[in-house]
Amino acid sequence: MASDTKGPLIDPGLIPIYQPQIRSESSPQEQKIVAGDRDPSHAPEAITYAPYYSTPTSPYPSYSSPVPQPGGYDGHDTGGAPHRHRSRKRKMIILASLLLIAIAAILGGVLGTQLNKSSDGSNSADSSSTFQPPNNTSAGNDTTTASAVRVLDRTGIATAARADGQGMLLYYQSPNNSIIETFFPTSLLNTSSSTYRPSTTALLPISDIAPGSPLSAITYSVNSTLFRQLFYARSDLRIMQIHATASTSWSTPAKVSPNTDDQYLFSGSAGLCAMPFSFTADGDFFGARVYYAQKRNWVQELWWDQRRSGIDQVWTQGQVFSGADARAGTGCGVSWSGDEVYTSVWYRNGTTGGAEHSYLTNNGRNAGWVNTREITLDANEDFAPSTASAFAAVSDAASNAQYLFFEGRDGELKMVASAAAPPGPAEGSFLSFGPVEGGKLAAFYVGGSPVVANQFDSGELRLQRIARQGSVLANGTVVG
Repeated sequence: MASDTKGPLIDPGLIPIYQPQIRSESSPQEQKIVAGDRDPSHAPEAITYAPYYSTPTSPYPSYSSPVPQPGGYDGHDTGGAPHRHRSRKRKMIILASLLLIAIAAILGGVLGTQLNKSSDGSNSADSSSTFQPPNNTSAGNDTTTASAVRVLDRTGIATAARADGQGMLLYYQSPNNSIIETFFPTSLLNTSSSTYRPSTTALLPISDIAPGSPLSAITYSVNSTLFRQLFYARSDLRIMQIHATASTSWSTPAKVSPNTDDQYLFSGSAGLCAMPFSFTADGDFFGARVYYAQKRNWVQELWWDQRRSGIDQVWTQGQVFSGADARAGTGCGVSWSGDEVYTSVWYRNGTTGGAEHSYLTNNGRNAGWVNTREITLDANEDFAPSTASAFAAVSDAASNAQYLFFEGRDGELKMVASAAAPPGPAEGSFLSFGPVEGGKLAAFYVGGSPVVANQFDSGELRLQRIARQGSVLANGTVVG
C-alpha cells in the first residue's frame, strides 16, 4: 500500500548504487601480459640512440666520405660526386612529397570539419546537458537499447513512496529468487510512456525467501531517522522482515510471525500487506501492522509498537478475520480526516465469495472493527474477486478517495473506488482493465491518479496509470 499524503510515515529511500567495474578488469579484450621465466641473459640487447649524428669518417684514407645516392648504381659516377640532373631529380622528389603532404592536410581538415558537423547535428538533443537521466522518456526509455526486466513467474510485488516526494520504490523477485529494489522518479511516472526504466536498482541481502512469496513494503520516520522495511514469507512460510535506514545497510532478516504451529502463510496465497500507524494524523510513528493469509484459513493481524519492543523481536498477534478466504490476497491502507486515523483491510469472503472491507478508527482506541457492507459491489457478479485474487489499495487524501485493485472471476483487473475518511463501500463506476494472469498486485498514487503494478506475459512487469473515470493514462513495461 502506498500514499502520497503524509510525510511523517514516509522514507527518503536512499538506495545503494553499484558503480561500474573498471573496464580493464571487465573487458575480455584487455588482458595482462604474463611475465616470462627466463633469466636476464635472454633479454634483448639494449640499444641507445645518440642525440645527434657526427660527420662520418671513411675507413679508407684515399676516399672521401661516401654520399648515399637515390636509386641503384648506374656506372657513371666518379669520385662519389652526383651529376647535376640527379640533384634536380632529388629536388623534384622532395617538392612532390611536400605537395602531397599539403594536399593530405587540406583534405583531412575538410573531412574532419564535416564529421564534426554531422556529430553536432546528431547530438543536438544532448547539447544543453552533460547528463541524460536514465528515466528520460526520450532517452532512458528507448526500447532499442533496453529490454523488459525478467521476473519470477507469480512474483511478489511491493510499492512504497519515498519521503522526499520524488518517486516510488518497487520491489520484485527475479527468476533466481533474488529480491530487487528499484526506484522510479515521479517525473517518469507522470509520463505516458510505453516503457519505464528505474533510475536505481539494488539487490537485497535475502536468501531464505520462498519462491513466489508475496511482498509488502512500508516507509516511515522515527526521531528523524528514515526507515524502509520489507516483508516476505520465508521458505517455511514464516513471515519475515528486513529493514534499512538512510545511513545503515539492510539488516539481517528477522522473524515477524510468532513461534506457534499455525502462524504460517497459507501456501500459494498472495495475502500479505503491511502499513505503519500512528494515533493521530499529525502524530508520531508508533509502529506497524501486518495482515497476512494464515494457514488455518483466515486473515491474521500482527503488530509492533516501537515503544514496547525492538523492531527485530517477534510481533504481537492482533485481530483475526475469521470469515476471510486465505486462498486470496489481502489489501490494506491508511487514511486521515482531521484528527481521525483509519486503518482499512480488504479480503475475499470465504462464504459468499465477495469482497469484504473492514476498518478501524484511531487504532481501536474508541471502537472496534467496522464492516462497510459492500452491498452494491456484491450485487455485481462481474466484480466478484477470483478465488486466488490478489488485492492492492491506495488512497488520495486530497479527493477523499481510495482505490482497490483485484482480479475478477473473469481474470481481468478490476478497480473500484470508495470514500477514504471515514471509509465507505465501493461506489461510482466499477472498471475492468484486461487480464492479470493470476499474478500479484501493488498500487501507488502519483499526480492525481493511481498506478497499479502487475505481472504481464509471465516474465514481465507492467505499470498502468489510471484515471478515476477509467481512462488509461499510461501503460508501460518495466525495462532495465
